[in-house]
Order: sequence, then structure tokens, then C-alpha cells
Amino acid sequence: MLGSVGALARGQSRDQVWQAVGEDWYRTLSEMKGAAMKFGQMVSQYADVLPAPLAEQLQKLQRDAQPIPFEEARGILDEVWGEVQWLRLPWVDPQAMACASIGQVHAARLDDERDVVVKIRHRGVTDDIDSDIAMLGRMLKLSRVMPVDAKAIDEVLAEVADRLREETDYCIELANLQALRASNDDPAVRLPEPVIDLCSDRCLVLERVDAASLEEAKSWPQAERDRLGDTLMRWTFDQVFRHGVLHADPHPGNFGFYRDGGIAVYDFGCVKRIAPEMAAQMRDFLRAADRRDWSAIHQLLIELHALRGTAGDRGKTPALADLQALYQRVHEAIYGSLFAEQSYDFSDPAVLERSRALATRSIKHVADFRPVRDMAFVMRTLSGKYWLLRALGARVDLRSIIDRHTA
Repeated sequence: MLGSVGALARGQSRDQVWQAVGEDWYRTLSEMKGAAMKFGQMVSQYADVLPAPLAEQLQKLQRDAQPIPFEEARGILDEVWGEVQWLRLPWVDPQAMACASIGQVHAARLDDERDVVVKIRHRGVTDDIDSDIAMLGRMLKLSRVMPVDAKAIDEVLAEVADRLREETDYCIELANLQALRASNDDPAVRLPEPVIDLCSDRCLVLERVDAASLEEAKSWPQAERDRLGDTLMRWTFDQVFRHGVLHADPHPGNFGFYRDGGIAVYDFGCVKRIAPEMAAQMRDFLRAADRRDWSAIHQLLIELHALRGTAGDRGKTPALADLQALYQRVHEAIYGSLFAEQSYDFSDPAVLERSRALATRSIKHVADFRPVRDMAFVMRTLSGKYWLLRALGARVDLRSIIDRHTA
């Protein structure tokens, strides 16, 4: 297992190699709960930019996990709640509404007739995080899917492990929800109210917030989808630049949609705190991109340790002269379109096509860059929102949204 890339030397085609890698990944990840399984599901969201044979295998990880029997789930609640707490919930639906690798969700009703959902953490999900992360690191290094040095891979996986440990502690998820509720001043964003006295590290009880799914919202008129896109992106950039608390799990199932442009948010396990200094660097980066100031961009990448040799890793840091042409190509292919004066149409595949062409053309520069740990979940959020808005086919005036934070 995991030696599939070496098959190129044995005369197999690239498709055959990626098919073998995908089968290895699916077989290994599907046997795990927690970190590795979640990483595979994250990667599978970007099927359009992965080698097709690899994407086909990883997409199978998107299927919902099987819920545990209600008797077992009730046993967990018995351990968490006493008799008094159970009296608060005269009805709990034994059929799970949703299930993932960490836990499952049941509809319920409080004694005051309020509809709620009960999120129950599965047993044992915290036990294997470190071993799952170690296995995932070996997979990435041996398969060479991420063409960066081992130290950089370890740093990113450490960030994944930190977020996953937080996701398995529902007390932290409750604190995340409270932080997002406290900072949110957008009436179009609906965050459920928790029933705090029924929450613990293994159980969350939240107000039930019903809204349309992405699949339903995709069929709505263009103007309604555009309002949804505007809400999603305004909220995202406000979190990054104003509040420093970022909902960092852009999976489509974590959102519900309203025809007036409102959104509901359902899951709060993965939240990234953004330090003011990091927000300032991102703001400076956007300003430099607007000015096409390649020197400033290069210096900011050095400060972020995003270039080889800037974080104690091996290799000489590339000079501006080595990368300026690449910066220009990235700007022309991506930034200049997304942040044009007119609204950007996310259904237009042009940026995606140019990005793929740019990746092929710029392969020689891959080793010049290194992933930045503190940016991993920021980039995951932004890329995930791109795919979400692409699925909606929304048109969004990103230029105006950015100007609010960079002017």
C-alpha cells in the first residue's frame, strides 16, 4: 500500500497510477474515524481539480457515515444527563437526521414545545486522532500528492489535528457558536440558540433552524441566488477582517438557505481564530494585489513564511525576479477576474480553466512555496466558498465587499 506513485517507473500511465493511489487512500481512510476520514472528505470536495481517477475514489467518502443505534446513543445521553435533564426532553426522534464520522444529530422537542436538535458524539472518536494524523502524514509523503517538504506537511497536519481535537469537544463547539453569535451583526445570517444547560463535551442541544438545502436553492431564480452569494461572502470577509472568528467548515451541508437572501448555519466544530496581525497581513496582501505591487506581495509572502527557506526549512528563498512573472500570471488568471468592477459570475468556468492551465504552466515553481499553518483553514474556507457559490451559480460583487475592508 501507498507506493503507487512508483508505478510510473514500471510503465503505468498517470491515470493508472492515480487510480491505484485513490484506491489506497479510500481503503485506508474509510477504515478510520476522525482525522484521516475527515481529511479525505475535505479533499474530495475539490474533485474538479484533482486527477479524475483519484477524485472518483475520494468522492465515495462523501457518503454519510452510518449512525449508531438509538439505544447506544441514548446510553451516551444517560451518562451525560441526569433524570432532571431528561425531563426537559419529552420527545427525541430515534431516527438520526444526519450522521458523520464524529457524531450524529436527532430531532427533539423541549418541555416548553420548542423544537431542537440533539448532537451526540460517538464513543472513541478522540482516541485515535494522533495515530490517524501520523498515518495521514505517511500517505501524503509517500504518495507525493502535496509536492512540498515533510516539515511543511507536518505543520499543516498539526493544524488539522488542532481543529479536529476542537471538533470532538462539544464544549468548544458551544463556545465557538457563542463567539459567532456575539460577533455576528448581519441579520441575514441565522445562528441557532443553544440550550446551554443541556450541553456538555459529548452533547449539544440547539434550536432547530429549518431552511432549504443547497440542492433546492440551486433551482431558485438568479436574483435570489445572487442575494445568497452576497450574504455568504459579506459574512465571510466580516469574520476575517472585523471579528477574527471564522467559521471554517464550508461543507454545503453546514448551510441552509432562505429566498430573501438569508442563510442558516448548522455546524460550529471547526472555527479558526484569526489574530489581528494575520488579518492585517491579509489586508495588506489584497491592497498590494490591487496595486500590482509585486515587491510588496513578495515581501508579505516572506513574512508569512510562505516561500521556501523562510521558516527554517531547507533551500534558498527565491528572489522577486524569479517569481514576478508568476505573480503577474496569477493576478491575470484569477485575482483580476474575481475582483473586477462588475459582479463575478461563479457559474463561469473561466477562472477554473485558467487556474488549471496556470498550474500546469507553473509546475516548476511548486517547490518555491510552502503551506502556511495559520492560513490552512482560511484558505480552506475561501476555496470551499468558491465551490459553494459555483454550485449556486451566484453572481457576487466581490469588488465592493473587498473595498469595505481595504479602503
